[in-house]
Formats: sequence, C-alpha cells, structure tokens
Amino acid sequence: MVTTKAYDALEVIARLRYLNFNLVVFTQNGLGVLEAAEEVLGSGRVAQLVLNHGVYYSEEREEFVWVGGSRSYIGTRGEPPSYLYHLVDYFRVLNVEVVRNIEPYRWLKLAVNASINALTAVLGVPNGYLAKVPELASATRLVAREVAEVAKRIGIELPADPEEEAIKVAEKTAGNISSTLADLRKCRKTEVDYINGAVVKLGRDLNVPTPYNELLYYLVKSLEVMCRHV
Repeated sequence: MVTTKAYDALEVIARLRYLNFNLVVFTQNGLGVLEAAEEVLGSGRVAQLVLNHGVYYSEEREEFVWVGGSRSYIGTRGEPPSYLYHLVDYFRVLNVEVVRNIEPYRWLKLAVNASINALTAVLGVPNGYLAKVPELASATRLVAREVAEVAKRIGIELPADPEEEAIKVAEKTAGNISSTLADLRKCRKTEVDYINGAVVKLGRDLNVPTPYNELLYYLVKSLEVMCRHV
C-alpha cells in the first residue's frame, strides 16, 4: 500500500522497481501516479484505490475525524487479478468494491477533487459551503463539468454525473477541511499539480478548454508561494 502524497509517490515507485512483490495499491488523488507506476512496474502489478471518505486532523482534539463518505473502489486499468477480491476483505469497514476498470471511478473522483479541493482552498472554508451557497454550488459544477469534458474526449464514461457527485460529496463531508486547504494552512506543498494542473495539461493536449480549472490552479499555486514568503 502506498499512501503518500502524489508527489512523494513517484520516489516510492522508483524504489519499488527493485523489490519482489505481487501487487502494489496506490491511493493518491489525481492523475500521474498510476500512469508512472504502470510504466515502471508493469500494469499487472499495479492497482488503484479510489477512497471516497472525508477525514481531517483536529488540532483541538488531537485526532483524526471522519466526517462522512460513501462506497470506495479498487481495481486496475484492465481485468483485476483474482487476489484483489480477497484484499478487499481488509477494507470491509471502508465499503470497498472491486471494479473491472478503475479509470471511470478515478476520473469521477478527479472531478470531485478538482472542484472541492481547489475552491475550498482558495476560499478557506469547509466543504459544506460549496453546497450551501448557490454561487459556490454553480462554480463547483462548472469545474467538475470541465473535467467531464476532458474525460469524454479520451473516451471515458463516468459512472455518475460529476456535477451532482461534487455537490453530494460537499454535502456529505460538510464539516471536512479538504486536504488542499489543510496543506496550505500548514504551508505544505499541495497536490494541485496532479489534480487541476493535470486537467489543464491534458485539456491543452486535447484542445479542450479548461478555464475554470486553470484559474484555480494558478490561484492555489500562488497561495503556496505566498505562504512560504509571508
């Protein structure tokens, strides 16, 4: 299991190439890590866990707080190995389902992350505001819609409406502080390059406009820089 931030996972992948193992499961958000792992380790030994749970660390309580979630998914970008079905027994408490192709679920989570993480980070608010304030709900939908357009261009059919999914997740995890906002509050590097940044890059390659994701990407990157120089 590799549970690091996306930017640290690349170093882990480089070290894993020298180890003997059957399967490595990645949990990172966004795009780039799974692709790099398949290239270095081989697609038959790489799986992705799309974890749909909201958790944040409470400084006051000095503990991690679960604020909601739904079914999560694990699989490969092809036929999953048989032992993956046994592995999910260890994740029973998380309600994890094995799927034959993880890609649609990964992209649905990407649409949710791109909208919720970036918007809450820029605004400095918990997830619930995006569902509660009409103007923010509209902005959330616009960001998720762009991700869906990029996915559509490369032939990925999402398993649910990404706009509705983003709003639903914001409601279910209303009290959650997104990982991007948490990182900025601690002056840590964010994963925005693998989320909104990846959407923008792929959109450019495919000639799909992504202005909302691009603006959020620049804003979050600017907040990273400002945090380190204040």
